[in-house]
Parts: sequence; structure tokens; C-alpha cells
Amino acid sequence: MMYLTADSPAHPNKLRTTYYGARYYVDHLPADEVWPQDTERYPSVTTIKGAMNKEFRKKLPSGNVYPLDAVRAGQVAMGHVDWLADQDEEDGVEFIANKAGGALRSAGKRGSGVHQYVEDRILGRDPLPGMTPVEAQPYLATADRMLEELQLTPIYLEHCVFNREIGYAGTFDAICEVDGLDGGTYLIDWKSRGADSKHGAYPEEAMQLGAYAACQGDNGYLITEVDGEAVRRPLPDIDGGLIVSIKP
Repeated sequence: MMYLTADSPAHPNKLRTTYYGARYYVDHLPADEVWPQDTERYPSVTTIKGAMNKEFRKKLPSGNVYPLDAVRAGQVAMGHVDWLADQDEEDGVEFIANKAGGALRSAGKRGSGVHQYVEDRILGRDPLPGMTPVEAQPYLATADRMLEELQLTPIYLEHCVFNREIGYAGTFDAICEVDGLDGGTYLIDWKSRGADSKHGAYPEEAMQLGAYAACQGDNGYLITEVDGEAVRRPLPDIDGGLIVSIKP
């Protein structure tokens, strides 16, 4: 099993860059016996996915569907009606926008916290006290049950992949043998869902896993660490993808 520490030369952070605010990857490694050196800047899978995603929407109890950002803004407004009535328009709009944006930031903390917790458990480590964000804590019991049921044997955790044929790169969550399913080797993506959301595996998420799996053969590779050096290696044979939906 290969796990990359933060100071590893193969850690995804060492390969990431930004361009006009979007995430890209650069393979800084010298040429090897298979791949020539290539300093091309490749867009991340999430950057490509974000450019093609449809707008996030949410269905309300009435059955009507609205843009998620509009729902968040409405929830903030309804929660502060009396206070907002005494504000001028500029201050009120800024307050609503900031609070609604905070919901997105909270979801980001939740996702990062759940990812870290799952990774620690797979590695057999006890999460450091106080390091799990409060937003992630309601999800930990579900994560424990998920790990017990799936019985994962990790092969790679959080590695970068490059597809030079098409021209993209990205970071997958895990490649594991899943003994609790059929013993096959799966690309896995952990998805922490909001408490009021539905479980699901959505087309754009499946596309993301498919893009990672396509970095095989003559098309691409992953970057890992061997004897303290970052090296290119082929992906193992992949039997399928798992989108693991985690709720409180």
C-alpha cells in the first residue's frame, strides 16, 4: 500500500498549480524509460467537470426546484427577517451573500474532515484529538460502519494521475481491494452529503472516476514515491468505480 505524506515529492500538492483561478497539474519529473519529460500544464478533472457542470439545484418540500445558491440565500433571509428589516439594501445583500457563502465553506470543511477521517481509519491511525472539524463529526459513525462493511485493503491513497493522450490530470481518493464487495480492485470517491440531501451516484461523479481510470496503458500513469523519489507508474487493473455516499 502506498500513502504519501505531506513532504513526499509525489504528494499531489507538489504537482498542483493554478491558472486564472482554476486548478492545473504539472509533471515535473525527468524523462524515464517510458515517458519523455513534459512540462505541459494540464487542467484538473475537477476544473473540466466544473466547466461543464449544470447548475446545482434543490427541490423544496413544495416540489418546486430552484438554484441551490438561491435557496441558501432565501434560508439566510428567512432566518434574519427582523434584523434585515432595519438594514439598508447594500448591507443586507452583503450579509445574505456572506452567510450563504459560509454554507459552502462549511460543506468544504465537512468534506475535508470526512476524507481525512476515512483515510486515517484505513491506515489504522487514530485521528488526532480535536482535528476533526465540527462539521464532519456527525458523519463519523456512518464512516465507521461503511469501512466495516466494505473491508478495504488499500493499494494507493490520494495519488495524482495524468492522461497525456487527452490532456488532463487529477487526484483520486483511493484505489482499494474491496473484500466486502467482491474482492475486486476499485477506484473510490468519498462523497459526504448534506443531512437533507439524497444518497446517489451522479453522472458527473461517475465521469470523474472514469477519467481517473482512463489514465492507463499508453494514455497515462500515476505518480508515486519509490525510495524517496517521485516516479511514474502504471495504474493497477481497475475492476470498477465506487462512489461512496456518506450522510450523518
